[in-house]
Amino acid sequence: MSPSAPTEDFIAKTCHSLQEGSFVRLILSTPVTPEMPRKILGRVAVLRGRRQLSLTLRHPTRDITQNLELTIVATWLNEQLKHHYRGALLGTTHRDWQLITNANGAVRLVDHRPAQTTSSLSDLGNAILAKWIEQLLGVRV
Repeated sequence: MSPSAPTEDFIAKTCHSLQEGSFVRLILSTPVTPEMPRKILGRVAVLRGRRQLSLTLRHPTRDITQNLELTIVATWLNEQLKHHYRGALLGTTHRDWQLITNANGAVRLVDHRPAQTTSSLSDLGNAILAKWIEQLLGVRV
């Protein structure tokens, strides 16, 4: 297996989970240089009626939010994993996937049982629905 195969597989799993709605979270960690954010946290957000990957870039003294169209996630993630971060965790409702790159450049992909079995988007939808029912019917859900 080529060194890029686990990375490409991780990217494919991320994009697939975003498309099918099983995406829960994305975490990039272990930056290659200290100038990079310590971590990048990703979740699905609906902005202007469109699903996007909402990123929180965690710097030592501040957080920066950035939103990505789903169509460019693969390109962005490929750049981050090949040049800027040695670790990544993808949480889905089916499995969690951990990408690990050691100092020598060897890459491996490990799967785990899912930490969460509902997607962040379905949690958001449930919260909106509960609020709507409460406002419309006066019934607390």
